[in-house]
Amino acid sequence: MHFRPLRKKITDDLSAYRFSSYRLYTDAAGVFDVNIQDEIKEVSAIINNANYAEFMNGFKKEDIDQIDNKLSRKRVIGSKEFKKKIDHEVELAKKEDNPAASQDAKDLLINKKIAVAVMLVLIAVLFFTNKHFQKKAVEVKNRQRTEIELRLKQERETLKRNLEERYAADQVSYEAMKKRLDIEKAKIKELEAKK
Repeated sequence: MHFRPLRKKITDDLSAYRFSSYRLYTDAAGVFDVNIQDEIKEVSAIINNANYAEFMNGFKKEDIDQIDNKLSRKRVIGSKEFKKKIDHEVELAKKEDNPAASQDAKDLLINKKIAVAVMLVLIAVLFFTNKHFQKKAVEVKNRQRTEIELRLKQERETLKRNLEERYAADQVSYEAMKKRLDIEKAKIKELEAKK
């Protein structure tokens, strides 16, 4: 919700846009006559007590577009359908011309807008948490692959060394057998020559 003025190119600075509740979550809080300290604490806890302005500025344009597309497709809080329902309830309250009902509708509208903001923050946190876990999974997979490749390389080298040693031993045995055979042949020739 807080990114819409940026996406619609209404403003370049969220903190300067006076029609956004963004300033309620940042250091500019107190510019409205609305007390949402409990909501701010809840959002702050969700984003690990990070500065809200820094947290919001950490989003890339692609991330914002992806979140907006997901919300539009799934018809969750913040969808056109939801906004139409809120507008309808406000119009009904205005028609009743009852100041108490009108104030209730305004309070309801403010509470719903705050709920939308909190939901968007929660979705953003879940989105980045999921990205973090995917990154960790890739790192673990790569580390395991590297370990397996290292083990295979060591086993190949061990097998090669063993084969080379066995070949050398077989060569020595072959040479020894060949000399023995030559000696035996010489003895046989010598015996035949004496006969």
